[in-house]
Amino acid sequence: MRTGRFGKIANTLGERTPWWLCHCGKASLWELRNVGPMPARSESVLAFGHSCRPASREELPACCRITGIDVHEYYRRFDAGDVCFSVFAQDRPVNIDWERSGACYVRGMGYGHNGVAADKYVYGIMTDSAERGKGLYKNCLVNLSAHLFAGGAERIVQMVAEGNTPVLGTLPRLGYKKTHDIRHTVVLGIKRTSVTDLTSDQTVVRWFVFNPNNRFVI
Repeated sequence: MRTGRFGKIANTLGERTPWWLCHCGKASLWELRNVGPMPARSESVLAFGHSCRPASREELPACCRITGIDVHEYYRRFDAGDVCFSVFAQDRPVNIDWERSGACYVRGMGYGHNGVAADKYVYGIMTDSAERGKGLYKNCLVNLSAHLFAGGAERIVQMVAEGNTPVLGTLPRLGYKKTHDIRHTVVLGIKRTSVTDLTSDQTVVRWFVFNPNNRFVI
């Protein structure tokens, strides 16, 4: 408080406050459409011994050790049809990117994604802390987009939290365009989510209490 760094105080309090009691989040949606060859600057350059491919169900325990998430959550995603596309160093996963086809509900931002089968929503991205700074996130996205577009995908969508500078700097270089701004607030269990379409400058606001029960929750 003596230094006037109130933002850090707010962040610390936010981390210790239950989300149902009080929570504020800001994020943006970025999309890449299958309209032709990727920019030359987005070519994949992985170090020797590294490869990108979907992880098998048997490899999910090794993948979840990167994030600390319980393996049963990864089994839930996998069994629902989601794919854990990963960078492997030999046989060890060092970066993971989950992708889902169609619609879903993003719990942390109160956002309902109205994707169709040809839309791929990328989420749950994480790089092994010992492997950061090697461009694994960028290279995995390049390989993932090539893999998805070759399989018939028409659009790849990714949500980025406000302040995630590395990702916000990477996506434009890969050809992604920012399409929506999202604001989410929770006070005493009452949720408010506003989604602004940047192409039309129209905002849709939704107030609710319970999460939808007809969509896959991530």
